[in-house]
Amino acid sequence: MLEYSIPSLSEVLARTEECFGVKPHLFQAEDAISQLQRQDTITISPTGSGKTLTFWIPLLFNDNGIKIVVTSLNILGDQNVSQLEKLGIRAVNLTKKTATNWIFKEIEQCKYRVIVASPERLLNDGRFSILWESKKFVSRLFNISFDEGHCISQWGDFRPEYGELGRLRWLIPSHIRFHVVSATMPDLVLKDVKSKLQMRSDTTTVIHLSNDRPNIHIVVEQMDFSASSKKDLARILNLKNGTPPPKFLVFTNKRLETEEAVREEWKCLPDELRDKIVWFHSGMSAEFRAEAIERLKKGELWGLFCTDAAGMGLDIPDIELIIQWRYVPSLCTLFQRVGRAGRGKGTRATGIYLVEPQYFDGHKNKVIGKRKRSSKAKYVPQKMQRTEAPVRLVTEQEEEVVEEEEDEPGERDQDVGVEEEEGDVPLHPTARGEARQYLVSLPATTGLAPDEYEAIAMDLFINARLRGRCRRGVINEYFGNQREGEYSPAHQSRN
Repeated sequence: MLEYSIPSLSEVLARTEECFGVKPHLFQAEDAISQLQRQDTITISPTGSGKTLTFWIPLLFNDNGIKIVVTSLNILGDQNVSQLEKLGIRAVNLTKKTATNWIFKEIEQCKYRVIVASPERLLNDGRFSILWESKKFVSRLFNISFDEGHCISQWGDFRPEYGELGRLRWLIPSHIRFHVVSATMPDLVLKDVKSKLQMRSDTTTVIHLSNDRPNIHIVVEQMDFSASSKKDLARILNLKNGTPPPKFLVFTNKRLETEEAVREEWKCLPDELRDKIVWFHSGMSAEFRAEAIERLKKGELWGLFCTDAAGMGLDIPDIELIIQWRYVPSLCTLFQRVGRAGRGKGTRATGIYLVEPQYFDGHKNKVIGKRKRSSKAKYVPQKMQRTEAPVRLVTEQEEEVVEEEEDEPGERDQDVGVEEEEGDVPLHPTARGEARQYLVSLPATTGLAPDEYEAIAMDLFINARLRGRCRRGVINEYFGNQREGEYSPAHQSRN
């Protein structure tokens, strides 16, 4: 078993600066101390705030203990290993290429301080079952950290293992604790994550910072043209004169849309500049994606048209513009993507959310007016009237997977239920224009299904200005940012 003394706050601050060359923020030090105290720990802090450092600080104090990091995408695991190599800490990212029997033998022999793995590999690779039975390994295992922890709640539909990570409680010894970090964990998601991971309030510390990014100017725009034309993207990027735009990322909800958008933008550019923009998604090779990120960092690329395969965890300090192309059903997804911008010190950025007209109150009011005129013009006897079928909530999240090169279950080129043009798909009541549902504040979550609450929150965010609200105020309400600085140690947890 690991034996060590719990460091003081001042010791954590001093040792981290000495060994890693960076002075940690208070929340990072408190997170590390909570882990060292053998508490389950959840930290919520803004994109770009340095949550990854909370994985590594305990390694300076935990008697050479081993940490497992669960990550959503291979590219994030590669970033972790590269970062640790610079710090002199031996680590391995378990991918299709690296997860050999030899590597697993080295893991069992405790030759790596950090093991990075996907949920699928952690739960389905039989060699982990052998590790859980190895007394030598589990005696050195400190804890398991979950990067991008909101995925545990939100990705289970197309990555089933995310929803099953709580099984680890029955596979590992009881002394091994969980550590979760995320920038986007509103109350509904937080409660769901705690439930799925079986985290008890009396043994769980929650550190909650505001995730507001005041250096990012947030804009919501109604599309002027049809989505299929991509003309609104051309209007905003304005690449036709060949002048380099601010470094940018354009997020789409489907892989195919990234390719279509780039091809449309190529039409605006001379041949010699077309290599300045590329599409980036999980269908590309790992080598291509790594090269594209390096080219973007160096300024050789102007920008990427991408899905979450690029966006999640991408840490490039000088991205100035994020465009979200088309409606997304979750504010968590939207603000993970917008949060890729403005990460450098003193950097200001803009996040533009381009949304189809049918999600705006003005358009919905027109639809209501047409319905009223139609109902007056056409009389239908009461006994012949049909009851409207239940309305389906449209879901448009891109289904990216960690083992992209393996084409794991759940990955597909098209999402189910994505409307191609206005009016193709039934909308949720909050988007259809029922006047009594034009809310000006978020309702209590009691009695609402998670997807229903998400639809209401997104509807209010999109239409905030029309309803007399500040969009940033809606975001703060949704994410609970009024609890900025809240620190709930396990013995007095309020979560």
